[in-house]
Amino acid sequence: MDIDAALKAGYAKPWKDSTDAEKINPYNGLLLCNNHEAMFTSGLISFTAGGKLHIAQQIPEERYAEYGLKKGKKISVYPDNGEFFRWHKREIFVDKRKTTNSDSREETIAGE
Repeated sequence: MDIDAALKAGYAKPWKDSTDAEKINPYNGLLLCNNHEAMFTSGLISFTAGGKLHIAQQIPEERYAEYGLKKGKKISVYPDNGEFFRWHKREIFVDKRKTTNSDSREETIAGE
């Protein structure tokens, strides 16, 4: 997206929960469009340490396109994003389904 006004920086681990060092750590942040940042902040979407999108069950699959969501989508991440994305998935993501073996394996591999 090339419309700066439509982009918003978000934090995987909110400032209220972060140490001073985490607040200024660039790997705690990510740039998303306003809609996706709102979904991320509210826990309706999350990412694995490897960048794979997870979508909460509260969003019906037939409405994914309406929200610009694509099942299985991956974003580019750095290894240092992993600890923050794992925290977000565990503490903020509203869908507390058990992770599958492939999700756990991806979290472990990406976290190494």
